[in-house]
Amino acid sequence: MGRVLGMQDQQLIIVGALVVLFLIAAIFLFLKNRKSTSPIEAKNEEKIENKRENFRVHVDEDDSLMVVKKIGPDSVNKEYTCKLVDISAGGAGVFCEEDFPLKDQIFVILHFSLNHEQFKFNGRIVRKIESLGRKHSLYGIQFLDMPEADGNRLIKEIIAIENNRRKISIK
Repeated sequence: MGRVLGMQDQQLIIVGALVVLFLIAAIFLFLKNRKSTSPIEAKNEEKIENKRENFRVHVDEDDSLMVVKKIGPDSVNKEYTCKLVDISAGGAGVFCEEDFPLKDQIFVILHFSLNHEQFKFNGRIVRKIESLGRKHSLYGIQFLDMPEADGNRLIKEIIAIENNRRKISIK
């Protein structure tokens, strides 16, 4: 009889240990996935999630040129006039009247001018925002394989544009 109670005691200890481990794991997961309760913390987390990698400047450059090189596996090599509306060291936003399907990857070369400096970058369309009632869409282009010298030149012009805006707004 003493032996049977010993086995039952061992089984109870094992079950108890498993329950404790389960509770510790549940608490750990709860704390890990817990959302911040403070509205300030929630707002700060939202800002961090929406933060882009590069500083973006709004511009208004008509007559930029986008050459579509590839749509999916198909070579295209077709030119489209577009309007450059924002630029960063990592990409650009352009308005274009052409309706590109985003189900396939679209590779482009974007030609544009900033402060009389000419730029030409390879890129990929990563975003499309259609304008209701208008003929054009806004495309987000991510620059690819940018040479360091060209990237530095672009950053210099972006900073010059922003500095010029700040001077004007201070006056």
